[in-house]
Amino acid sequence: MLQKAALESVKSPVKAQYANLALAYFSGFDKDVRKFYSEALDNQKADKETRSAIAMASGLGGLSMTQPALLKIAKDAGTEPKTRAYAALAYGMVSQASAKDAAKELRGIYRDFDDANGRRGAHMGLGFVGDRSDVPFLLNVLEAKEDQLIVRYTRGAAVMALGMIRDGESIARIAELTGKADPRTRAFAIAALGYLADKDTAPAMSELFENANFRKDFGALEAVMHQL
Repeated sequence: MLQKAALESVKSPVKAQYANLALAYFSGFDKDVRKFYSEALDNQKADKETRSAIAMASGLGGLSMTQPALLKIAKDAGTEPKTRAYAALAYGMVSQASAKDAAKELRGIYRDFDDANGRRGAHMGLGFVGDRSDVPFLLNVLEAKEDQLIVRYTRGAAVMALGMIRDGESIARIAELTGKADPRTRAFAIAALGYLADKDTAPAMSELFENANFRKDFGALEAVMHQL
C-alpha cells in the first residue's frame, strides 16, 4: 500500500512524499522494499517530487545499496537541480563506510554544480560523511567572496558541515578566520565556532534549517543566513 502511494505523486504529491518517508522509518527493510527503492531511483520518468522523496527516504533509511544510484542522480546534469540536491544529501547519509571516496565525489559535485541548492546538498552530504580531511575544503568555502547569491546558502551549509564533522583540531584554523577583513567571513567563522561548542542534542545552528528544504523558499531563513 505504501509503495503504491509512494509512486502516485501525480494524484497526490504530498501523500507520495509522506509515503516514501514512512517507508524509510520501517525497522529493517525486506528484500522487496529494497528492490523497490533500487528500481524507483532509476525511474527517470518519475516526477521530480517523487524522485526527491525517494532519494531522501533512501538516505534516512540507510539503504547503502542505493549509493550508486544516488551518486548517478547527483552528478547527472540533465536531472532537475533540486532533485540532484536531495540525492547528494542522501548519498552522504549512506556513504559513511566509504568516507574518503564519498567525500571526493561530493567535493566534485560541489565544484561542478552551479546551483545554490545543489551545493548546499553537497555540503550537507559531506557533513554526514564526516571525513576530517574535508575541513580545509569547507574552510575555503567560508572565505568565498559573496559576489553571487549562491554563496549565501553555501557558506551557511559549510558551517553546518563543520559542526557535524566535529573536528576539534580545526578550531584554531576557524579562529584565524575571525580576524579576516571581510565581515561576512568573520561572521561565518564565529558561527562555526559556536556550532562546534554547542553540545546540545539539537544544536541551535541546525534549527535554522528546521523548516527549510530544497523545494521551498523561505524569505525569513534567507535573511537570517545572509546576516549570520
